[in-house]
Amino acid sequence: MPLKKPDDIRSDELTAGEIKDICREIGARNLGKEKNPSEYATSNAEAERPHGPDEPRRTAYGYEYARDPFREDCERIVYSKASERMWGKTQMIPIPQRAHITNRGIHTDRVSQTARSIARELGMNEDLTEAIGRGHDLGHPPLGHQGEVLLTTALFSALAKAKNEDGEVRELLELLGEDRQNLLKILGMFKHNIQGLNVVDRIESRRGFPAAGLNLTNHVRHGIISHDGEKDVYRVKPRLGIKGEAIEEDIKGYRQRIIEASALLDFAGDLRDANDGEIKIAVAQIINRVHKGDGDKEKGVTITPVTMEGGIIMMVDVLQYVGEDLEDLISLGVVERKHIPPEIVQVLGNNGSDIIHTLLSDLVVHSYGQGHLCYSEKVADALQKLKRDFLYKYYYKVNSWVEAEAQDPRIAKHAGNLQERMNYLFRKYLKALRYTYKHPGCQIVAGYMDGRDMHDYYAKMSLGYPVSMCQTVVDYIAGFTDQFFFEESGKLDE
Repeated sequence: MPLKKPDDIRSDELTAGEIKDICREIGARNLGKEKNPSEYATSNAEAERPHGPDEPRRTAYGYEYARDPFREDCERIVYSKASERMWGKTQMIPIPQRAHITNRGIHTDRVSQTARSIARELGMNEDLTEAIGRGHDLGHPPLGHQGEVLLTTALFSALAKAKNEDGEVRELLELLGEDRQNLLKILGMFKHNIQGLNVVDRIESRRGFPAAGLNLTNHVRHGIISHDGEKDVYRVKPRLGIKGEAIEEDIKGYRQRIIEASALLDFAGDLRDANDGEIKIAVAQIINRVHKGDGDKEKGVTITPVTMEGGIIMMVDVLQYVGEDLEDLISLGVVERKHIPPEIVQVLGNNGSDIIHTLLSDLVVHSYGQGHLCYSEKVADALQKLKRDFLYKYYYKVNSWVEAEAQDPRIAKHAGNLQERMNYLFRKYLKALRYTYKHPGCQIVAGYMDGRDMHDYYAKMSLGYPVSMCQTVVDYIAGFTDQFFFEESGKLDE
């Protein structure tokens, strides 16, 4: 499929002399000889927090000194509990049984460091770039992208079989009323980039401060929600003119467009008569509509970064995972190097290290001194072929193993039906939140909600009490590691 290129983004117009000059300047930046920022870089002076400046931290000594706001954001993210759990979450292979298979934490670490290097070479704000990189995947649920589908499906199917449920569930359905039929139209499909913003805005809290939320700068928050590695984006021109309150309005607008796309779901008949398979098909239709749109009538739902630093993360996310995933697939015995088409090898190389280096250097050279980020036409075309034409067919194969075994396919251990597990957890936690006095030992009550003001937590969602309970269950499950997901849903194995 030919790649579309915006008219105002050049890629292959560089001469050999221009490339030589650019490489000389990049080398000077890497060696610390050139420290002047690019005219397109975000300055620290632009940093604003949604809840205003933070109150000073009270310490025994009481000294206060100025800190780089974006460096501060990096540390808030790294020290969060959500960040700690990333090392137990799927990147491509769930709960891998060997040390050298990439997990979500490893991927995040590599994206942050690679992006920081690119920011240095382009003269961008390194701390802002790293902060966005550290936070870009915080919203990922267990089981990777498959977990997103499972959670979206569970939002309906966990409440769909009213006739077969106990009295507590039937009472919950009555409490939800008409909202039960419209949950997806109110909450929207689960997307990890949106959930990542939920994590930093209201789920996590700064250690030593009781108020929920990390109060990250708006530039970092927008960078978290505007990354999307599933999009086929090989050129991006950030909207650098968006500042201040307009950033928050852009975020709200994107959330609303996702909800509106989700609301186009058309169930045949009453939801309570739909089975998991029918719901899953409908969810797949939503995901396809969100990513690709509806033919010529409707475009996919997108959000463009408002900083060059956010654009770097958007590009590096894909750059990093294609190399990682290739090596993991080879390690698992799914792919052999000789299977990689020659037209890809000739441009990018035949191993993860060469592929990442080729993409990185091409991206830097063709983006240097520009207000946009892009690959050369030849490299962008090879990346598209590697990602969509080659790797994606093996992702489907791995996902089929996940459905059957939920781990390294060469280690046989049945894990049960994943959708049944997710539905079971959704019902279990929803009942526990509604009837806390009956379920004081349930993890969502004794662990997640312990120390939180439940009513305040619901109020921040502005969704109404019954729907806020559903979102709270989504928040809780989305934070699980793979292992905890199987531990908590293990009763289905008995």
